[in-house]
Amino acid sequence: MIGRNSMRYGLAIAALLVATVPAFAAGGEGRYSDLTRCSDNSVSVDLQIASCTAALEGHMFQTKKQAVILLQDLGAAYMQKGDFDHAFPAFNDAIRLEPNMWQPYENRGIAFMQFKQYDKALADFTQVIALNPDFAKAYHNRGVAKQALGDKAGADADFAQAAALAPAVTTP
Repeated sequence: MIGRNSMRYGLAIAALLVATVPAFAAGGEGRYSDLTRCSDNSVSVDLQIASCTAALEGHMFQTKKQAVILLQDLGAAYMQKGDFDHAFPAFNDAIRLEPNMWQPYENRGIAFMQFKQYDKALADFTQVIALNPDFAKAYHNRGVAKQALGDKAGADADFAQAAALAPAVTTP
């Protein structure tokens, strides 16, 4: 359910905040494989989810940014599978750990759009633009959210900005 707090990855996040853990500690190839498969779109979504989860639970990250990327990739895999009950907490945890990384906001905004929560999507896409002002897709997505909320002038302005940044971006 949207907004539900995630406790599943709490141990990994707590450990990250207390100390940094070497990614290639005892476990070698299995750990490396989980890190690699987590973001590998050529493997099944279920394998990506299992690998991301193993990497997070096994503390296979060396930096906070690596943990955030694992959470972002986990959320994206869950979203691809249509499992938003797990996608939202992963994005929320990624944002909580690193609020200046735009990708979790983008994916969470797209997920909010799936649930027609356009006001929340609008806030996330606005944050993406604040963090990455040259990302045309964020303007396009924010335009779609504004259009759904009845802000035609705002939507048109965002679509125009998206087209100026990347002419291949189309309007709905």
